[in-house]
Amino acid sequence: YTPHRIPIRLADGSIIYSAGIGSVKFEPRLQGKSGRVIEFHRVLHVPQLCSNLLSVLYL
Repeated sequence: YTPHRIPIRLADGSIIYSAGIGSVKFEPRLQGKSGRVIEFHRVLHVPQLCSNLLSVLYL
């Protein structure tokens, strides 16, 4: 994790800022069974967002 402040424009036109950037490990579960762990890199930490977002363009 590294501090990283960039502007992010929301759908309503307002701007918020990221606090940092890093990596996140995700373990999918389907019908109670664990899947293979996936690691996402260059993930922005945006404390002002109340939900997690995933950009399909960056998958």
